Amino acid sequence: MPRDLKNELTYTSMMNVASRATNNVASAGLDLRQYTGTGCVRVAVGVQTAGDNAATLTVLAQSAANNTASEATNISGASFLTDGNNNLSQGGTILIDKRSCYRYLFTRLVITGANNPAWPTAVEFVGTKQVQP
Repeated sequence: MPRDLKNELTYTSMMNVASRATNNVASAGLDLRQYTGTGCVRVAVGVQTAGDNAATLTVLAQSAANNTASEATNISGASFLTDGNNNLSQGGTILIDKRSCYRYLFTRLVITGANNPAWPTAVEFVGTKQVQP
């Protein structure tokens, strides 16, 4: 019997689409205990709307034992970096193996560049819940 992936996967917004200009801002925590297996963080970054060229936006995946962003630490190898070409929209996927991180997942934006760079950015988690509704 074929699998119904569309209804098997759960999509959860971690950062709603908005212009992002604040450095070191973190998402709310996502409890990974309700998910099974590997999931992914999908990142969509639009064309830079402010600041100098060659600015970069990095999305870090972090985890913590408690639902507290200030306690979160980076998940090794789990990041997405824009390439400094600020005339293009960019996107990527960060794989998350819940066995290699703590219970709560966060994403954090790190912005580098001059003159207050900003990008429209959206971040979502895609995974399979242990119990489907």
